[in-house]
Amino acid sequence: MTDATPTIVIFAGAPYHGVRRSARSISEALADLATVVYVDPSASSRGANGVVADPELTLTPEGVHHLGAVSLPAHTRPGMRTVTGRLMVRAASRAIDRIGADRPTAVLLQTPQRNVLGRLDEAVSVYWATDLYAAGATLMGVDESTLSQAERTSATNADLIVAVSPAIAEYWTEHHDRVVEVGHGVTRPVRDRTDRPADLPKATTLAAIVGTLSPRIDVDLVRAVADSGIEIALIGPLSLRDDRGGFDELLARDDVHWLGAKPHAELGDYYAHIDVGLVPYTLSAFNRYASPLKPLEYLAAGLPVVATPLPQIVALHSEDVTIAEDATGFAEAAAAQARKRWNPE
Repeated sequence: MTDATPTIVIFAGAPYHGVRRSARSISEALADLATVVYVDPSASSRGANGVVADPELTLTPEGVHHLGAVSLPAHTRPGMRTVTGRLMVRAASRAIDRIGADRPTAVLLQTPQRNVLGRLDEAVSVYWATDLYAAGATLMGVDESTLSQAERTSATNADLIVAVSPAIAEYWTEHHDRVVEVGHGVTRPVRDRTDRPADLPKATTLAAIVGTLSPRIDVDLVRAVADSGIEIALIGPLSLRDDRGGFDELLARDDVHWLGAKPHAELGDYYAHIDVGLVPYTLSAFNRYASPLKPLEYLAAGLPVVATPLPQIVALHSEDVTIAEDATGFAEAAAAQARKRWNPE
């Protein structure tokens, strides 16, 4: 490598493969400008690969150097978190050496659970604040004080905090002297086929929720849409703990169709046959700080959107986005937006 080629290491909050999230999109965009190493988050050794202390390094078709997950038993416990973090740093350092890259120009940390900033001799350490994690501690099944301390440590070790929403930027501005706000962006989905996907239900009106299905979703709003006569496709993996929040009842309905996760490259084929995209997030503190990607992806696909009044969605000020606060309003808005899609004024 030459001094003209920056090296950027991203300790991501989600695996590279699977549901496409912001870190993967950013890494692929940066790969046109720099040598990028994408480090998967740590995982439990109970997975198929067992204990992995030196994960595999591969080059993706998009030009990103992907480093798999360090997998250890009890990797989320206090003592093991420290060990896991050190192994992740060691694995990243070895990956940089193997590809012949220079000292990292920047290290981006997306989740605060691993204390890795400043440990690769990077020129700039960046805490990429895509969420306020302490606000979602209960949702994630993590002790709030532990998560809050981890966030403060990450912020302290960072030269720069990049916040994805005004609310997160405002929060960290009170604790750090270098905070910038950089919102999410998306690309227009590509439609490769003209045929309707075989597993997509044929319905007079079809709404969809695309993405991870978790307790962040208000099941009552989804149920109200289905009760109004609109069928619903759920496209994405389930991420639920012991409290399944009514999802079992929802998935048992004949007018709600869970299709599982789909490759990002195929989503355009599904969007082409959907009438309205739903963002039925709860109004929790965690969600209020967030900047959801989903409404942007729906709009990029040409879909009208119905969403709850989260600040970042309200701030879109789009005529194709309807904000609804209760179940009745949400169902009525879904029907109205679906009609608007096929009968524009």
